Amino acid sequence: MDTRQLNDILKEAVKEVNDLTQGDLVRFGKKWYAPVKIRNDIFRKYFGMDAGYTSTYEIVQPYAYKVIKQGKEVDMYFPGSVICKTEIFYKNKFLATGIAEEIRGSSHVNTTSALENAQTGSLGRALTMLGISGNEFASADEMQAAGRKEENHDIANDNKLSEDAAAKNNNSNISKQELSQHILKAKHLGELNKILMEHSKTIEEDKELSDLYAKEKKRMESGEPKINEGDEWYD
Repeated sequence: MDTRQLNDILKEAVKEVNDLTQGDLVRFGKKWYAPVKIRNDIFRKYFGMDAGYTSTYEIVQPYAYKVIKQGKEVDMYFPGSVICKTEIFYKNKFLATGIAEEIRGSSHVNTTSALENAQTGSLGRALTMLGISGNEFASADEMQAAGRKEENHDIANDNKLSEDAAAKNNNSNISKQELSQHILKAKHLGELNKILMEHSKTIEEDKELSDLYAKEKKRMESGEPKINEGDEWYD
C-alpha cells in the first residue's frame, strides 16, 4: 500500500470517529469525548492486523521531599507512578506515538493496575496524534485520568488546605478511634501525610497513634499491600 492509499484509509477512519453519536461518547463538563476502546475498534476496522502497537514503560518509585507549609518544614511524599509510551506502526512504517502517566494508588484501578491503565491512555494519545480523536484532542479515558490526578496527587498540590489548617486541626474534636481509621484508610503516602498535617498535635502526643502512623508510612514506602481481613487498602 502506497502513501496515498494509506492516507485515504486514514481519512475514512477519522471520518467515522468524527461522526460518532453522543450514544458512543462520554461527557465531561460541556464537551463530549470518545473512549479509547471505540477509537481503537475503528482503527482496527480500517487497518486490520497490518497495524501494530509497541509499548514501553518507566516506573517512578515513591520518594520523599520537603516543602514549607504555614512557615513550617513538612515532609511530603510522591506515591510513585507509571509512565507508558505507545507507538503505532503500519507494516513497519511508524505512524504515531503517545505518552501517559498514572499515579500509583490514585484510584481503585491504579492501586493494582496502574501500568495497564497507563498503556490504555498512551494508546489513546497515539490514536489522537493520527487524528482518530472524535473532535476533541483528549479522550474520555484521559479526562478521567486528569480527574484522578487532580483529586489524588500529593498534598504539595492540594490547594484545599487553608492557611490556618494546622491551627484548626489541632483543636479538632475527632476521637482517637476515628483518627486511627483515617490513618488505616489512607491509600497513599500523600494522603497519609495530609492526615498528619491536619492532626499533627493529636498524633504526636499519642504513642499508639504515632506508632500506627509510622507503621503505615513504612508499609507504603515499601509498597507492601494490606493483607489482613477488613483492611481498606483496596477500597
